[in-house]
Amino acid sequence: MASAKKSAASKQKKKQYRPMKKFISVFMFMIACFLTYMSAKELVTTIQLKQEIEETRQEIEALQEQQAILEDQKEKFSDEEYVKRYARGKYLLSKEGETLYKLNDKEDSETSTDSGEETQSEESEE
Repeated sequence: MASAKKSAASKQKKKQYRPMKKFISVFMFMIACFLTYMSAKELVTTIQLKQEIEETRQEIEALQEQQAILEDQKEKFSDEEYVKRYARGKYLLSKEGETLYKLNDKEDSETSTDSGEETQSEESEE
């Protein structure tokens, strides 16, 4: 009879531990899910930031190239002769008493330039 009481008491203790074990298991599972969610969120954020960094680097490189071009132009435009040639070429400005003619056919001018170069090189060979 003492052993029957012991077994009944141990069964009752086991029943008391089961809800506590379930609670702890569910709580630990929830913590694991939360940590996994936070890790995944941080990973996505890290990937997005790396992409932004790469895009920004490319933009910086493009801007540095543009800055170099602009600095070169600034240097060229500080020369008065260059400004005069640029204005005459781009805006068709002329000197007093000078008449300008604009040729639209680019192929003819390229062909004449090429043939002129060939003629000059043939003459220099002779």
